Amino acid sequence: MSALEFITFIVLGATVGGFVGTIGVGGGALMTPALIFLGMPVHIAVGTDLLYAGVTKTSGAIAHIRRQPVVWHPLKIMAAGISKSALLTLLIGSVPGAQVGTRKTGLVLGAVIKQIIAFLLLVVGGVTSTVALP
Repeated sequence: MSALEFITFIVLGATVGGFVGTIGVGGGALMTPALIFLGMPVHIAVGTDLLYAGVTKTSGAIAHIRRQPVVWHPLKIMAAGISKSALLTLLIGSVPGAQVGTRKTGLVLGAVIKQIIAFLLLVVGGVTSTVALP
């Protein structure tokens, strides 16, 4: 890795990490497209972003907890409100779905994955911009 690549990844990581810590969004919305733009193969960019997101979300959560801007009471209520059916849905649907998706990603062309990412970012951006602010 050249010095320029090293500095680029440091700046990218700090920038996206700053967004994750500030607004809770940034991993998939910023990192995957940025890695692809920098020439990383799509399949590798997706896996790299997933690991990066786990680390930055955990780090951001710990930093917020240390500063105490986390209100625990609603979190406890939400956790207690997880019904057996919701937990079952998570275990039967989401977790296996993520595993299957990870295994199947190698069968999908990188160009198709880029189009899916772009489409989903547009949809999420459109929905987010139309939600009424409190």
